[in-house]
Amino acid sequence: MAKSDDRKLVALEIVNYLLERTDSTHGVTSQAIAEDLGITDKTVRENLRALRNRGVLFLFGVEVKQFQDLPKADRPQGERSKNWFAKPVLDNTQARLFADALQLTRFDPDDVEEAHEILASLSGNVTQDDGDLLLPTRDPLPAGMYRHITVLDEAIRARCAVRFNYASFTSDGSLRNRWKEAQQFFPYAMAFKNGRYYALLGRQPQPSLDNFSPYLIERMREVELVADSVPSKDESDERVDFAAYVNERPYMYIGDAIDVTYRVQGGLDGTFDWFTNPQVTVIDAEKDIYEVTVRAEPQAMVWWALQYASDVEVIAPASLREMIREELATSLEKYTQDNP
Repeated sequence: MAKSDDRKLVALEIVNYLLERTDSTHGVTSQAIAEDLGITDKTVRENLRALRNRGVLFLFGVEVKQFQDLPKADRPQGERSKNWFAKPVLDNTQARLFADALQLTRFDPDDVEEAHEILASLSGNVTQDDGDLLLPTRDPLPAGMYRHITVLDEAIRARCAVRFNYASFTSDGSLRNRWKEAQQFFPYAMAFKNGRYYALLGRQPQPSLDNFSPYLIERMREVELVADSVPSKDESDERVDFAAYVNERPYMYIGDAIDVTYRVQGGLDGTFDWFTNPQVTVIDAEKDIYEVTVRAEPQAMVWWALQYASDVEVIAPASLREMIREELATSLEKYTQDNP
């Protein structure tokens, strides 16, 4: 074995030793490592310095440091500043957040078992318990969705198409294919909105705000790459800000966004919960009345305004006020009649 290979093995042994015996509050001396591993202190110190200089070891998800590398306020009491330690890139709290996010997406447990194991490994835990996260009682998403996301991500990166069928709910709560045969689309992006995960898809390779629609990934079935669909690169491709597009829609309706002004009484929680960068003017602070301007898709804004109808009045544009008036009139007619 070459000497360089020997050095790599020593470095791996040191990293493993630190992971098993240290953390950000407990360290060891280079002499202790040398004695336990049966190598010289000089070799240990050379490897430790090299590991520290590499920063985050992405292949292992580990950082090797001395306590003197930390700000004084973060150094644990009772530990010598020259003691060495290793810590995972993800600490337990961060791993907990990622694991909880997986649960909140309602993935089928079998789909994300490997992801949980990876999180556990990166956070230095042998196992990753599901903890006490309280979730609404909802069926998990269909098995295979995790693979669908992988395929969609690969297609976005390669700028190629996918083929899939799309399902709708039946009266017994099961899903049935909506289309007679699979359809082909180009995926441009994926986005969360209101707790749902969408794929933004269009018929053309180049993304445009005029040629795509959002599809719920959980309703997509048998998602497969279309390998021969990769287009030639076109430097004139339109750059679409999908993040801004999603932010302009309290609900995922397609269409052009417009500036909307409304008056709200009773606080701004609903405003800041749903909109990014609303422009707020205080009308009457004592009565908690505000005038707000947001940018939103009109049909999505209709349903948002109806949701807060007792507290919100849309002021402009007039066309949006008319859309809301028509919806209210239709609803009022239903509820002024006797029960059918």
